[in-house]
Amino acid sequence: MRALADLDKLRYALAVAREGSFSAAAVAIPLSQSALTRSIQSLEREYGIVLFERGKNGARLTADGLRFVAQASSLLRHAEAIDEELRNTAEGRGAAVSFGIGPVSASTFLPDILPVLLASPDGARVRISVGSNSLLRDLLRQGRIEFYIGGIPRDSDNFATSSGFRMQSIADSSELELLVRAGHPLLAAPITAAALSRYAVVTAPFVRDTLQGADIDALGIQRPTIELDDYGLLTGLVLESDAILVTSSIFDSHRSRAGLVRLALELTSVRPVTYALVSLSSRELSPAASRVAQQLVDAIGSVVDD
Repeated sequence: MRALADLDKLRYALAVAREGSFSAAAVAIPLSQSALTRSIQSLEREYGIVLFERGKNGARLTADGLRFVAQASSLLRHAEAIDEELRNTAEGRGAAVSFGIGPVSASTFLPDILPVLLASPDGARVRISVGSNSLLRDLLRQGRIEFYIGGIPRDSDNFATSSGFRMQSIADSSELELLVRAGHPLLAAPITAAALSRYAVVTAPFVRDTLQGADIDALGIQRPTIELDDYGLLTGLVLESDAILVTSSIFDSHRSRAGLVRLALELTSVRPVTYALVSLSSRELSPAASRVAQQLVDAIGSVVDD
């Protein structure tokens, strides 16, 4: 078809095939019979075929007409599906929303958030990427996600501005914590740097954005032996060993349920981060993405504030 307006010609041909006559189809459309006849003749001239055999008993499809109607039906269904999807996207209904979230947030909040997204009345479809802040920033710049939930170093407005990011704060800060299993040897005596240095450290890659070499030296902990964006596996490993999990205070709401204990340390040498919803300042969120983002902010904010 040379133009979208030609889709009407396909609809008219289907109407004639369905009604069995030009007069009945003209009433059903509705359209004048002369205009309908001109439309069908236009199709026949354009493709060099005869669609209908006209007779006293109405209009009967030719062999070419049968093939044409089958193809026209498929094309119209596809065109109508595209039209519906575009309209839904414009109105924020049934649209696909891609966003990112850090692994600690995914482990802590997604179990409660996923049922909310599943029951969303606008039928939005979500695609979620889980990864470190640096990975999520790259995905955001590439346009593969519309926003992400994660951390940016506190008082880093210059970083956000120079990077072209827009931030919506969810929590004033997120600080690092050191977690161990219940009954860990470090819980039985005062904690010293020498004692900390004896145990392997595991963490998610996001910690590299916050924990610098000088911080590691000041704390007396080992450099991470394992970095993994899966807090389920990291938690299981810590529960079965003497490893120390370095994570975010955002994990606090999940910590006790996971059976982990926070070491009583003041990590004053470590930069805290602002926990925020991050998007590109040069691009407005789609209506559907705005609604999903607000659902996430509300759900996470209610847990963090408790």
